[in-house]
Amino acid sequence: MQQLSLLEQDGRPRHRYFFGVHVESAAAARIAEATRRWRAEHRLSGVPIPAERLHVTLHHLGDYDAERGGLAATAIEAMNGLEMAPFEVGFDRTMSFWGKQSMPFVLCGSAELSGIAALQRALGLSMAKAGVGKWVE
Repeated sequence: MQQLSLLEQDGRPRHRYFFGVHVESAAAARIAEATRRWRAEHRLSGVPIPAERLHVTLHHLGDYDAERGGLAATAIEAMNGLEMAPFEVGFDRTMSFWGKQSMPFVLCGSAELSGIAALQRALGLSMAKAGVGKWVE
């Protein structure tokens, strides 16, 4: 998935490529409501991601100054054919970490992540075979 917002560096737009799983709308609404509460309770100043853009990142493919159609096509080809049984994902804690420009506030989980971990692994192995990504066994 290509993130539609652009990052600026040296006045040039940048493109971020990653594979992610969108959060279904009912769960996204619950997360958005919890975010509003946490912002007020903990005096957080960041701007929340809109509910329709909430996602779980599986693999970051890179940030580039120009579009990388070849990268996107190869990554999508690596993903084609992957099949997984439906699974649930649960998050039970939050955290923040130092990023390049901010301190993202994210949901984490210690349980109910085996399905998403299996998808991440399968996608990583498929991308490694295609020469895309940085998956290491």
